[in-house]
Amino acid sequence: MFVHVSAISSAARRPVAGDVVRYGLGRDNRGRAQARDVEFVGMDSARPRKGVGVDVRIGVVAAFFAALAIVWLAGGFPAVLILVYTVASAVAFGMYALDKKAAREDRWRIAESALHLVSLGGGWPGALLAQKALRHKTRKAGFQLMFRLTVVANCALLVWLIASSETDAMIGDLRALIALFLSG
Repeated sequence: MFVHVSAISSAARRPVAGDVVRYGLGRDNRGRAQARDVEFVGMDSARPRKGVGVDVRIGVVAAFFAALAIVWLAGGFPAVLILVYTVASAVAFGMYALDKKAAREDRWRIAESALHLVSLGGGWPGALLAQKALRHKTRKAGFQLMFRLTVVANCALLVWLIASSETDAMIGDLRALIALFLSG
């Protein structure tokens, strides 16, 4: 049953797996079934969630950018690579936000393949943050499997790029491509 956060009578916390709740059946503005007047049954509703304070996804993104910075400082690659990941992440976040908005408004959606392509191209940190912040595309098992595969593929490509003897030539080509793109 879909539960919107506004339907929870106790604003102290959100339900977690294993919680017992009581609710009334209602409909949203599109006629879909959803829970109304949700309240916890037989439990302290103020019970905090177990786990660490920082979400794992935020930790992964922070660790990834920290690792990028360390490798860059050690001379592993030019700073333009960090810029590429930053821009691609911002694009990915924006795409997820637009797709979430389109889903809410029942409009034309961004193709999942486009979301995966931007993740593969280095935007996966932004996509991961968007999934957390927007609670979008987190429940579709097929999407999540493909998303994780794009992350692994991108990281493998990055490791190969850092270890390759051809890195300088590839980075030069990337700079030329970016300059061409920016010049019009």
